[in-house]
Amino acid sequence: MNKNLYRKLAWQNIRNNKDTFLPFGICSIAMTTMFYMFCAISDMTGKSHFYGDESLIMLLNFGVWVTGIFAFFVILYTNSFLMKRRSKEFGLYSMLGMEKRHISRIVFWEMAIVGGTSILGGLVIGMLFSRLIFLFLAKLVGIPTNIGFTISVGAIGTTLSVFVLFFMATILGNVIRIARLKPIDLMRSTKTGEKEPKARWLLAILGVLSLGFGYYLSLSVTNPVKALGTFFIAVLFVIAGTYLLFISGSIALLKMLKNNKHFYYQKNHFVTVSGLMYRMKQNAAGLASICILSTMVLVTIFSTVALYTGTEDCIRTMCPTDVSIEAFPEMEYDENHHFTLKESDYAGEKFDRFLDNFAADKKVEITDRDRYYVYIATGLIKGEQFVVSDDNSMSSSMSMVFLMTEKDYETHSGKKVNLKPGEAMIYSTKNKSYSGKQLHFGDKSLSVVGMLPAMDAMSNLQYMMDDFVTVVVRDMDEIRAIDTQISFGSVDYVYDFNLTGDKEDIVAFCRQLDEKIKDAGFDDNRTITDIYSERQSYMNLYGSLLFIGIFVGLLFMAATVMIIYYKQISEGYDDRERFVIMQKVGMSEREVKGTIHSQILLVFFLPIILACMHIAFAFPAIKRIFRMLGLVNIPLMVGCLIATVVIYVIGYGIVYVLTARTYYKIVK
Repeated sequence: MNKNLYRKLAWQNIRNNKDTFLPFGICSIAMTTMFYMFCAISDMTGKSHFYGDESLIMLLNFGVWVTGIFAFFVILYTNSFLMKRRSKEFGLYSMLGMEKRHISRIVFWEMAIVGGTSILGGLVIGMLFSRLIFLFLAKLVGIPTNIGFTISVGAIGTTLSVFVLFFMATILGNVIRIARLKPIDLMRSTKTGEKEPKARWLLAILGVLSLGFGYYLSLSVTNPVKALGTFFIAVLFVIAGTYLLFISGSIALLKMLKNNKHFYYQKNHFVTVSGLMYRMKQNAAGLASICILSTMVLVTIFSTVALYTGTEDCIRTMCPTDVSIEAFPEMEYDENHHFTLKESDYAGEKFDRFLDNFAADKKVEITDRDRYYVYIATGLIKGEQFVVSDDNSMSSSMSMVFLMTEKDYETHSGKKVNLKPGEAMIYSTKNKSYSGKQLHFGDKSLSVVGMLPAMDAMSNLQYMMDDFVTVVVRDMDEIRAIDTQISFGSVDYVYDFNLTGDKEDIVAFCRQLDEKIKDAGFDDNRTITDIYSERQSYMNLYGSLLFIGIFVGLLFMAATVMIIYYKQISEGYDDRERFVIMQKVGMSEREVKGTIHSQILLVFFLPIILACMHIAFAFPAIKRIFRMLGLVNIPLMVGCLIATVVIYVIGYGIVYVLTARTYYKIVK
């Protein structure tokens, strides 16, 4: 057979089946474009140096991996729809005398043409728009936009290698599929699934239990540190439950309705239930995939938008002052295990003079100085007893306890308290109050004589704990007595202050402060946090996450649209014959259209309804993960979630309208 014939047949097949090949090619171009853009932007960023570039490059490389892996599965998944739709055509070739190797060659050329065009088109579009997308990223992150733009040869090579490999794997899968089928199977493969499905009650029950357990995990976790790991486990159970419910649970429910004779043997119910049972048999896996992908889109977009819009809230939550110096003075213990606290280098007038001189050099002014010692311990509060943290320190009832003297509390808050020896005042972030009359640290007991007002953030770690407790006692002797009992705490010296002046001078002051302190010979055992460096770090992190979230969200949406489109095409060809049969048994054209339309609407919007339910149950766990990142603005989170869901549902409806046109065109 003439070798050129295979190419000609491939081109002819692509033209004749443009309704299936064109969406596949557009999706492949989009995947190639996004992958190249991630590679090119990562390459451009890696050649530049700016504050926080390491985290940005790391996240962009993560985006490259996510895009590549997801693109591979989308190409394979959509290709399977395309191949199934054309099985009868391949069977006809076989009946006309073509061998399987001849059909395989045609399929090879088809995929080579579509794949080559997609890769070339994706690279061209990517090169044209990568600079614009980079400027968008720079705007989100707040990095310099004067980074030179070049066409990345490395990104081109990586994209070519990866997507050629993807399409070769797709071709191999198609060839294997053809080799394993007999001609009669090829002719009948589009008819598979027409037998009435069996109800698998065990799988349906497992689906309900799996989904319920996933929801329970999301609702039950209270510790922010545990929330991420628990949420991942919950996601796995929800995914498994979703697939089982669509594949088995939906059939089981429809079987129950069919067994109800009074309900089933009515004209509308009979046709609707029978039609839905057929549709669920054919499309259960696709519908479950749409549901999971929709959930991923909603979570990805909502999370990244909420974090980005709440960046300033996160910064002010984690950094209530412009600069915070946390020093760790030495604690020397005697034979009775009573510690003597060495005065911190940062507590004396020498450090004050150093700061003032350095601030004057940088033309900034220090204001709102706040200096205090604090004793920190972590553990569990059970009733009125504080238990030192152990192997279960990350349990849901984990507490962080800050102990302060009344003198330091007055310096920090500006509020005066008068305590006697053995007395204490408490503030708890979890309960806002403390119901006990006493708080015991081993054999040392404190009488709780009052509640403190809400405390400002005193540690970034407090948002990782289920409870953050501030305890004010009379003096350092009380803290020494407590330390003797628990032997698992440390004393920190905190020096907070704000700055006034030009922003550039303030940033220069903050960037050079650590090095200047080191040169001045002060104790190196310290950490320095400033809001300006943290703001850039947060912008790098959350801006990059939003950028990746938008791209990944678009990938998920592209996959969702492709699955919906091919599902509509498959149902259109199947319903065309059913449409004629129902008219022949006495139903009017209007009744047939109404019945099929109602079935399609129900099946089409079922995944998005379940996806919204997934999001509702996932929100408590997501909220606790956000808390660990410093975002505690609940109204902001809820607003972003509602806006994301509304916009996505509108977009989902538009996709339905557009794909439904193709469906009705095929049916008619």
